[in-house]
Amino acid sequence: MFCVPAAPRPRGWSLALALLTAPALAGCQDYPKDIADTYRQVEARGELRAGIVSAPADTMAREHALAARLAEEEGVALHTVEDSSALLVRALEQGEIDVVIGRFARETPWSGRVGISGAAGGGKPEKTAPVLRALVRAGENRWLMRVDRHLGGMD
Repeated sequence: MFCVPAAPRPRGWSLALALLTAPALAGCQDYPKDIADTYRQVEARGELRAGIVSAPADTMAREHALAARLAEEEGVALHTVEDSSALLVRALEQGEIDVVIGRFARETPWSGRVGISGAAGGGKPEKTAPVLRALVRAGENRWLMRVDRHLGGMD
């Protein structure tokens, strides 16, 4: 049986490694990123602007409850507007609102244009099943994660 001794590391190797990796790790503190900084804008403004997709009044309680819960957990006031999904998605893309809440299938026509949360309460509904979800601006990954976390906890 032969034992091969470990090759000695050059002096300063640990310091060099630390100096090389520190800048890369420093960039991770705000990961994931929001391209338009929605999360910080909501926080700075002290208000969540939520679009609720219009539906018969007796079917929208969960949508309003999600918006209220999201605003409460973010520690901000809530301002809601109700309209069609087409108009709300346009307002979302233009930064006029922060989130759209409604019943969407995972394979919604908006899926290439916005970020889509998981289903309220978790679970894995069929891709074509319209369930309570939230939409955020494309590229707002940090904001989507926060919204998704609040949505997943709903019953």
